[in-house]
Amino acid sequence: MSNDSYVKDILPPKPEAPLPSDCCGTGCSPCVYDIYEEDLKKWKKSCEQLKLDDSPKDQQAIISTNKFTSVKLIGVTQITNNTFIYQFELPEKTCLCLQIGHHIVIKGILDNKGKMSTIISKLSIGDQIEIRGPYGSFKYQPNSFKRLVFLAAGTGIAPMFQIIQQILKDEEDMTRLHLMYSSKSFKDILLREELYKISVILEFHSLSLS
Repeated sequence: MSNDSYVKDILPPKPEAPLPSDCCGTGCSPCVYDIYEEDLKKWKKSCEQLKLDDSPKDQQAIISTNKFTSVKLIGVTQITNNTFIYQFELPEKTCLCLQIGHHIVIKGILDNKGKMSTIISKLSIGDQIEIRGPYGSFKYQPNSFKRLVFLAAGTGIAPMFQIIQQILKDEEDMTRLHLMYSSKSFKDILLREELYKISVILEFHSLSLS
């Protein structure tokens, strides 16, 4: 599945240019051409936010829902006592091309008491894993809601933060945001610096649980 076909259903249709016969020629304001130009600007902005336009793309999606694809582990960074960031290498001019709120599946063999996190923790630099996707039906449209309340715990902050970032970078999105985020301890709070930076805009609450 290409990135284009994957995200085009999220975008509104591209505005159609008016025909010469659509303009009355009397200098009325706004003219049908003015309306078209404004609609086209909004459409292009939506495309830019999703990193999609109607020109050929330099990068192609490496993953597919029809088969697993192998990627190589090239880096591991520990950010809290029990949370790590794993970095995988992708072929040149490719990307995961994941959209907001969507995810991938990792292939692994588990025993009766196994956990996927245990398998991942045993990976060494250079090891290969198999991934497939993208999956998810979530679609965010700007200004769809007056207010959004996010409830997150631990690593569950990750998909919430994606949506928050998308809303805050869109100057025309007036959605009000409320976040309630819990963690086992203060030092285990993920994205702490990033959340503090936007706390002036976002009503941010951190719940420390023992």
